[in-house]
Amino acid sequence: LTIWQVFDEFSEKYDKMKKIRNQGEVYGADWKSL
Repeated sequence: LTIWQVFDEFSEKYDKMKKIRNQGEVYGADWKSL
């Protein structure tokens, strides 16, 4: 396992986490406007 493979793996997970968090923020905003 090279450092670059580890880095790729990590950035993929990080992207997914960011997307999920962004979705959560959008849902949160929707709730507030109800």
